[in-house]
Amino acid sequence: MVSLQNEKVKGWKKLRLKKWREKQRVYLIEGPHLLQEAVRSSHGKIKTIILDEGFRLPDEWPLAGIEAYQVTHKIFTELSETDSPQGIIGICEMEEDQVEIGPGCYLLVDGFRIRAIWGH
Repeated sequence: MVSLQNEKVKGWKKLRLKKWREKQRVYLIEGPHLLQEAVRSSHGKIKTIILDEGFRLPDEWPLAGIEAYQVTHKIFTELSETDSPQGIIGICEMEEDQVEIGPGCYLLVDGFRIRAIWGH
């Protein structure tokens, strides 16, 4: 792909926004090491792989059923969230949280920070 105006490229670019990723139920992983781990793992279902024009996939990666697109370096740097793009981005499906809750009392905590207060 060579155009930033391509509909797929526009959609991928939107995925840089958290609210769009949550709406689409996907997340991004970047770099060969993370992609290799995701390919080997049963936890992350990779939907799409986006490759910089100079990046070559290792032959041993089992990529059956995964869409792969090669884009120009300019497009890839627009999509990348790192200062030094590593040549490969994966778009993975979010898994649904499966939590079994039985009878009892629970404390649910989401997004908290611990602040240290030092006395004199």
